[in-house]
Amino acid sequence: MASKTAVHKKKEEKVVSESGIPEKRIQSAISGLEKYLQKETSEEKVNEKTGKFKLLDDDEDELKDKLQLILVNNLPFNEDTSIAKTKKAVFKPLSIGTETGVHSYINDFKKILLILNDSTKFNIDKEDSGSELYKLINEEKIPIGEVITAKQLKTLYKPFENRRKLFNDHSYILCDDSVVTLMPKLLGGKAFNQISTTPVPIRVRNSGNTLFTSVKNFWNSKVISKYPNGSTLNINLGNLLNYSSESDKKNLLKNIQFIAKQFLDKYMIRSVFLKTNFSPVVPLFYNEKSLQELIQSKEQVKGDDESKDVIKNKIEINGVEVELNAFNRALYEIANPEELETIFSKQLKSASKKRDLSEVEQTELVEEKPIKKQKKSSKKN
Repeated sequence: MASKTAVHKKKEEKVVSESGIPEKRIQSAISGLEKYLQKETSEEKVNEKTGKFKLLDDDEDELKDKLQLILVNNLPFNEDTSIAKTKKAVFKPLSIGTETGVHSYINDFKKILLILNDSTKFNIDKEDSGSELYKLINEEKIPIGEVITAKQLKTLYKPFENRRKLFNDHSYILCDDSVVTLMPKLLGGKAFNQISTTPVPIRVRNSGNTLFTSVKNFWNSKVISKYPNGSTLNINLGNLLNYSSESDKKNLLKNIQFIAKQFLDKYMIRSVFLKTNFSPVVPLFYNEKSLQELIQSKEQVKGDDESKDVIKNKIEINGVEVELNAFNRALYEIANPEELETIFSKQLKSASKKRDLSEVEQTELVEEKPIKKQKKSSKKN
């Protein structure tokens, strides 16, 4: 029995070390967000301004369960990678691998726009059962929209209204990597401000089979984001309420672990959070080493005197000065101010004991000083 428990513990440790985040923590975060959303939707929908019942749902209500995985890096992402440092980062989206597909869980997902090379020779007829596009739509259930060439984009969709309608009808643009370098000129710079209108390069190589594999791979094992200018990266995981079955929730858990591992291995990620659009942030991971490095870098800038206070992480709670480690300091930053006494009760007790001891020692020193003086005076006599 003891050996079995030891093996079980080793397995649990592997899960944590490989993914960076324990499964139980992710599961509790997901269930907590679900409860929060249920509580929000069950409450009476009253307009705050008028005090009357809402007859129609606001657009904000539809976005309440939009799930985001948030990763915070020590450095800004545009300073931490060779690709992001170049000007290409503006035009190249960040392709992130996933364990299972995410796009089918997005409520407002429309269709995928395909932009191919002008010299494409294989069958691109979506209605023809022999074409690869037909298989993608009918067998793989991938919502393929318009299939156009770079030349058509330059001519047929050159007018602003035509291009705007084309963008509005699609959620993503997948572009043959042989013509992707032409897209900034053909689409215009403003198109690259949004992820939905930023072309995602895929391998086609003038082959229907290669196109089939690339599109299927994008749908089943990729999620797209943009390189952030700062140190916070938001990744859209779809709508939380769409993960209704147990298998859906397992897929979500796998995806969170899989994505987190990629970034924890590559970057100095200091924290990972999960949240919906209007929910509080739920912490999943804190890297104490990363937080300590950040504190040390701040210490070097502020100077020797200020650095000591930063390293010690001293804070004041109800007049008591408490010393916190990096993890507790991060917890202090996100904690409710009204709950600080209960969260840091142990630290407060030890700090108050130290303070009481120091006060006793000081009083003893004060009492001892005049006795020493009396001894000296007696020796002189």
